[in-house]
Amino acid sequence: MTSTTLEQAIRNAIEVELAAARFYENLAERATDPVTRSFLHDLRQEELGHARAIETFGKTLTDDPIPQEAAGHCEIVETSPTWWHASDVTYQQALRVALESERGAAVYYAALASSAPSDRVRTFYERLAETEQGHVRKIRARIAG
Repeated sequence: MTSTTLEQAIRNAIEVELAAARFYENLAERATDPVTRSFLHDLRQEELGHARAIETFGKTLTDDPIPQEAAGHCEIVETSPTWWHASDVTYQQALRVALESERGAAVYYAALASSAPSDRVRTFYERLAETEQGHVRKIRARIAG
């Protein structure tokens, strides 16, 4: 097993966010009402913003080129595969699936941080895990709201 370079970790994280954006867009197409569609479109925009932010931040961490392709199955990290073909998605369901997806990403990055091959990669993953935990808190507040 090869260890992940910082540059590959950055590409993988970008691809995780882009996959999450596609997931939320797909769910929005299956939403039952405008409020749910709007919420899911907002999540999509957030994920696209996260991808851009990770790329910008990543470029400050390394002078080496960031690979063009992800290594691994990034499309399932911050999504919920059982929801890809759901129909008539309600707002409450959208909140639950978003919470599940964001929690999954936080756990994923925390696990990667704990086994990172270097301090630079560990710090990168820890920052991503903290960001995803912030998303979890934000969605929980909406649910409680």
